[in-house]
Amino acid sequence: DRLLFVADNGRYVFAGPAFDLWHGARLESFDQAVNLAQRIDLARLKLDPAALGALDLGTGPRDVVAFVDPLCPHCRSLLAALPPLADRYRFRLVPLPVLGKGSQDVVLRLDCLAERDPAAARQALLEHRADELPKPEGACGQAAAQRALVAAQLLGVTAVPLLIAPDGRVAPGVPKDLARWLEGTP
Repeated sequence: DRLLFVADNGRYVFAGPAFDLWHGARLESFDQAVNLAQRIDLARLKLDPAALGALDLGTGPRDVVAFVDPLCPHCRSLLAALPPLADRYRFRLVPLPVLGKGSQDVVLRLDCLAERDPAAARQALLEHRADELPKPEGACGQAAAQRALVAAQLLGVTAVPLLIAPDGRVAPGVPKDLARWLEGTP
């Protein structure tokens, strides 16, 4: 009848009212806690993907945020699956360097180009040519890359690709049937 939270090591138990501050909800049940934990409401968090260097693909009325590393093979397969769905969704592709120094260099190149020409940066990402872009000079691209890293840490993004559906559901990796997953059908 009560919701209890136990520390990872089992040492502490927290009893009493619990709140999900990201969703502004008082937790009344375990199922509710699990459901909310599997969703991220970017609008409620006032987190704009554009500030994270998002490269937009598509003209659909519903937004899907995807954290991707330009050098990640699984991200590349996700990117290849997006164009056929671009009339139903706007994919907000957030470059995130998770695969080390090489990824960091490529993300900075993309973010720098995006400051001048977002369409060219998007094409470089989709065509897997981001590593061929010129190296940025000065601090070009660094602000968006740093904001993306901080946001990813706060959101708990530990691997890519990571998708956030229009209804806030989160999927690590590439769903087997992306279109069905985006529609919310199992």
